[in-house]
Amino acid sequence: MCDNLPLCEQFFNIIGKDYEDNIEVRFSFSPDQQNVKDNIFISESKNLAEIICFKSTLAKLFIESHTFFEKYLKNNNELIGSLQCFYCTIGMLVTAPSHQTILNIHEKILRNLMVILPEQEKSILFQQEVNFCERILSSTSNRLNKSSIFWLYYKKLFIIYCHNFPHLDFSFARTIIKSAELHLSNYYCWNTARWYFDIVAIEGKTDLFNKALEYSISHVSDISSWDFLTYVTRQIYSTDKNISFFNESCRLQNNMNLSRNYFQFNFEKISAPNLGEISEKVFHLIDYCGISSLPPFLFLLNLNQLYNNIFTEKKKNSWKNDISIFEEKFGSITLGYIHQGSNTPLDPILSYSNVKYKKYILSKI
Repeated sequence: MCDNLPLCEQFFNIIGKDYEDNIEVRFSFSPDQQNVKDNIFISESKNLAEIICFKSTLAKLFIESHTFFEKYLKNNNELIGSLQCFYCTIGMLVTAPSHQTILNIHEKILRNLMVILPEQEKSILFQQEVNFCERILSSTSNRLNKSSIFWLYYKKLFIIYCHNFPHLDFSFARTIIKSAELHLSNYYCWNTARWYFDIVAIEGKTDLFNKALEYSISHVSDISSWDFLTYVTRQIYSTDKNISFFNESCRLQNNMNLSRNYFQFNFEKISAPNLGEISEKVFHLIDYCGISSLPPFLFLLNLNQLYNNIFTEKKKNSWKNDISIFEEKFGSITLGYIHQGSNTPLDPILSYSNVKYKKYILSKI
């Protein structure tokens, strides 16, 4: 136990604990509870581990880490690179997740420890660090979940994992989905997903694509996830592919002084549903669930640019009939400014937004 930073060390060890793959880990923050005296509450069962950090604990982490920093690190570079300093930055980061300088120090310490520690200790610490970062990014805290610097750091951890620790666990796709479920339209989450999709091997691409499609169908108002689906379908099926995220991975590896580029830009043989199957899933969502959110409609419009047969005459006539029935009963729909509507299915199925978006899409194809 680190004498000067007992809570920071405890916090890292609890959040970074390695669980079996079949155990779901939920990390959340909560106001203090009168009957709970522990700094961090842990409830473990056969398939679930719940970790709750209380607000007073965050205050203690802040005080402990900053006191140590002011007393030992501010004017003493000798400790930079030690486990003590590592735990100190943990406490500082979780209470100030936008502090780029502290994260830079934290990353520098981790990479130094990856050099000086024995192999077994090195693997254990790195696995804990990956677990810690994944749980931070899929926690209930908006400040942590949507931290741009933490998402960038997560990319760097993945690069280190691929180069040096491929035998360990890295749950990239699962972290993306868990993060998205807690905070809709999480831009940094889905932007990181684009980066991962472009550089990961075929199996990883397929896994993330299928998870994202399932997620989007059950979260019709999440514009960021539907934009991600649009992006990856273009990457898979279009000949004009975006290489900016792949180039970013090359820059990151170069900046991290890694001698070779681990990744390949490869989309061959990806096992994804064809565009007809994907579009039918979305049409079913629109026509039979009566959704009144714009993202799935825009997704179909973008898909139509890749595959002109998506809107068959039968489908167009069906939508025109829906519009005609609605306008005969409620009056003409003026398109005007198209904006995001409610994601609550309405009764009757032909809600105003549902029909308006159908009319808008038909005017664009």
